[in-house]
Amino acid sequence: MAINQSEYEQWRASPATKAFFALARSWENQIKDEWGMGHYTGESEAATIQMNAEAIGKLQVIRALFDIAYEDILEGENAHV
Repeated sequence: MAINQSEYEQWRASPATKAFFALARSWENQIKDEWGMGHYTGESEAATIQMNAEAIGKLQVIRALFDIAYEDILEGENAHV
């Protein structure tokens, strides 16, 4: 489904999108707070590495969502899976 620049801008400005991004921001802050309180420290070095890697991956996805540009959507529409 192709969208144009105007539709993208309407989506970014919509109350539902803003609410979604506010929720994602709270997830980001929660992960950071949990990390600061040591919640990503496991019983072994390997467990700690795994827990931290998962948290970093979550943060990367959340931040990628914040950075979605119209061009990214166009590229995704044109990608062949």
